[in-house]
Amino acid sequence: MVNGIIDTKTREDQGCAASIANGGIDPINIFPIDPDNDNRSLTNNYSPLWDAHVNMWTDAAVRDGKRRRITSFGDLERLVKAGLVTSASINPPGPGNPFVAGLRPTRAIINCPVIAQPNLPPQ
Repeated sequence: MVNGIIDTKTREDQGCAASIANGGIDPINIFPIDPDNDNRSLTNNYSPLWDAHVNMWTDAAVRDGKRRRITSFGDLERLVKAGLVTSASINPPGPGNPFVAGLRPTRAIINCPVIAQPNLPPQ
């Protein structure tokens, strides 16, 4: 998220602008697949290599005060379908990725191996 809320007091802060404005705090990214070391099946598709899909709130979402913290991949998909979130303007032109809510990739590959995976309750 490039244009999320930056005020940490709201507990709705998220994204690049929030991280930069607050001394490099966690941007609070969301991911469609969590690592599962106990799952040896072919359905365990986690990879440490990610193709970043940077997104942004639409002008209408900003204008209407709809910005908030996106809490899950399903939440992101619903916001894209509602026309409130779109591919970031920094993403090159091209087709959207149907696996990532139709967002266009940045074509930046990130190598992020698992160091720790907290066992948190669903949000």
